[in-house]
Amino acid sequence: MQPPSITFAYLALLALIHAALAITVVALRFRYRVAFGDGGHETLARAIRAHGNLSEYLPLAILLIGALEVLGVAAPAIHGSLATLVIARLAHAAAMFGRDLTAPRYFVTRVFGAGATWLIMTLAAVLLLLHVR
Repeated sequence: MQPPSITFAYLALLALIHAALAITVVALRFRYRVAFGDGGHETLARAIRAHGNLSEYLPLAILLIGALEVLGVAAPAIHGSLATLVIARLAHAAAMFGRDLTAPRYFVTRVFGAGATWLIMTLAAVLLLLHVR
């Protein structure tokens, strides 16, 4: 069995995004002197949610796509799924740090980020079910 090397490469990139979001939370905690929660600071609350949201969705998404790669799904489909996932997670994080939460750009970027993530995960799950009959 071949290791899912395509998935591993994207996982490394996504881990760097995760680390950047975590560092942002820590830096804001130091700035605002908040050990737990968000201390009523909206910027910190958004940073916590951006990091948390990635933490919530990334493990399952990577596991699903990695399983498909191990099962022999074509490399272009794996690359496409993972590239879309990276773009979606960057878009979602960018939206969470947007200045104007009422701007259409905020809404579109956040909906794209979340929606594309859910779509990739759903398609990967269905494809996985079809492969393991």
